[in-house]
Amino acid sequence: FGAYRGDECLMINGHRLKEFKDRRGAFNGVFTLSWTTLSTVGYGNAWPALTNEYSDDGSKVNGSCFMFNVLLMLEAFIGVVFAGACGAILFELVGRLQTKARVEFSNPIVIRFGSGLLANDWDDDTDSEGGQEGLVSCPVLEFRILNKDHSVKNGGITDASVSCVAGIEERGDVPVLEETAEGENITMPKRSYDDMEIVNDEHPYFRRCWTVVHTLNENSPLISSKMKARIRKNGGLWPERYSTARLIERHLDFEEIVVNFEGFSKSTSTSVSEQRVYHMCDVALGYQFVTILEKENEEVNVLSECLNDVMEQNGNDKGRSLTDDLGRRGIGMKTLKKGMSFRRGISFRG
Repeated sequence: FGAYRGDECLMINGHRLKEFKDRRGAFNGVFTLSWTTLSTVGYGNAWPALTNEYSDDGSKVNGSCFMFNVLLMLEAFIGVVFAGACGAILFELVGRLQTKARVEFSNPIVIRFGSGLLANDWDDDTDSEGGQEGLVSCPVLEFRILNKDHSVKNGGITDASVSCVAGIEERGDVPVLEETAEGENITMPKRSYDDMEIVNDEHPYFRRCWTVVHTLNENSPLISSKMKARIRKNGGLWPERYSTARLIERHLDFEEIVVNFEGFSKSTSTSVSEQRVYHMCDVALGYQFVTILEKENEEVNVLSECLNDVMEQNGNDKGRSLTDDLGRRGIGMKTLKKGMSFRRGISFRG
């Protein structure tokens, strides 16, 4: 339609488009009108003519240019909507980047038990509430969170908190029926999520590394109901005869652990959050994390590369051999070194 009415209704430098003998210059004028309209920059040397408008030579526009102006109005409207949509998408992307916490979770989670609880090697610079009270009798589950901005000025996270829920597959209940894309009905096990009690669930100023601790006691959703009954019968203490890696593993009863981290970043002045999901294959029984903090010249340094490193727990109670666990996954190891590092993608439990 623009080509049909453009000769009469398009003015370029005070002349109608049809007065131009050079069609290349005419095309440049039409293109200029189009992009200035679509981008809402405004009309410059090219503009749509009015019905009664005269050109510089005194000739009057022949015919109505109403529909031509409506076409440009629609083009301007589309340009405004497009600019607004691009701005909204960019704002959303920037907002997501700012609200994503600059933290990293350890790949393995460890469970210490027995004499491994007597010596505590927490690499934790927390002043949060909670301590070691009640951690001597029952095994404890631990994982670490590293602040990636530990070496950046004002890179700390204030009012940090961690909450965990355990996904448990319920037995004996009616299964959930779901329909696949092919129209077939499949039976899905019913799963419930229970809150986990964290010993040190709050951190007033998270700057370096945070070791999160959960106690496997009678209130823990991670162990079986039979073991909970034994603990209650034993006065809240873990039965000594079950204080072995294999028996503890036998009484672990969960599918996944969902960890939610929240806090306020000082560097971006926004609320940040992050999430991590752990499974049974991420559990290392009878092992503890290696030291991640070192002091040099009165300065505390963070060994980020050691975030995922574990070693046998202190004391006489040892866990399952890492060589056995990795061998069950087809990964051969000649020797077991102190501080063996577990990288993402290696499941060390079957």
